Amino acid sequence: QILVTMVFLFMEDQLAIVPFAVYPVLAVIWMAIRRATLHEVQDAKVKAANDLVRGVHQACMNFSMILDYRKRSKAVDRFSATAMNYRKATAAGALVDINNGRFFPWLTTLSMAAYAVIGVQQLQEGLTNIGTFVATFGIFHEVGHELEAGYEIMIEMFQAFHAVKQLTYMLNLETDDSDRMADSRRRLQIGGDMRRKKLKELQQPGKTKELDHLVGDAPNLYQMVDDLLDIQLSNLTYVLMDGSKEIKILDGVNLDLKQGKIITIASGERQGKSTVLQIIAGKLKPTAGYVFIPPHLQVLQVEDTPSFLPESLKRNLIFGVGDDDLSLASYERVKSICERL
Repeated sequence: QILVTMVFLFMEDQLAIVPFAVYPVLAVIWMAIRRATLHEVQDAKVKAANDLVRGVHQACMNFSMILDYRKRSKAVDRFSATAMNYRKATAAGALVDINNGRFFPWLTTLSMAAYAVIGVQQLQEGLTNIGTFVATFGIFHEVGHELEAGYEIMIEMFQAFHAVKQLTYMLNLETDDSDRMADSRRRLQIGGDMRRKKLKELQQPGKTKELDHLVGDAPNLYQMVDDLLDIQLSNLTYVLMDGSKEIKILDGVNLDLKQGKIITIASGERQGKSTVLQIIAGKLKPTAGYVFIPPHLQVLQVEDTPSFLPESLKRNLIFGVGDDDLSLASYERVKSICERL
């Protein structure tokens, strides 16, 4: 209806085309100017909400420990701080939404005021009539009102697009699946070659007694041979990039580790101990070289980051004690160990 009315009015008053031509352009310019602010406010709201949820979750999961250590006041203060940050972020976001939402009302009001000045002048000069003036005035109002609704939808889509864009980027990051599959195939191939080589060595003349001793009554000869394969670190190199600068953490490390042994890696701080363990566990990919783990073995890495069960302090201290020997979990023994520490 507005479009049809605009066509008829355009024949009488060319200023009737102004809302259709100018309003959308100004709306796009305004959104481009406010883009950075929208992103900043939205990121702050998401971060504050995540911090609040994380704080509540941690307090709920560790409430027994908080009671044991008498840290309720500290937990409450932490929650209050995160809640206040969330409130501030939400208030800042609401203020930005209000300012964005008032763009079209202000634009419509200013344009109608400008047309009123121009239209009155045209009436005085006899360039238009009162009917055309009133109808064009109504067009300014109606177009502004209708475009305002569309503008609000565009703002919502713009805000949602920012979050979806980051999620899409993260979901499409390059993965190392192909490299891990290649490493797995190489591990199986090396394991098979080393198994056949070890079996051939044991079957040489003079090794029969050793082979009989190893096999015994075992039904699977290959399984016994697998237990003789070494864990190998071959020419292991790991380079960490700090901007454009290369930091070489490991450089040509070679190790042969026997199965069934307890191995200790000792060095100074920041010398690559954790890096070696993470490479062996498969969490990090070496820059050069490879790690061979016999195919029948699985790797479990115990993190050095402290972790607590959502239980009492005593339950955390006696974690791992079996039910068959509860004397190891007695209060006196736990207290004695803590005092010695």
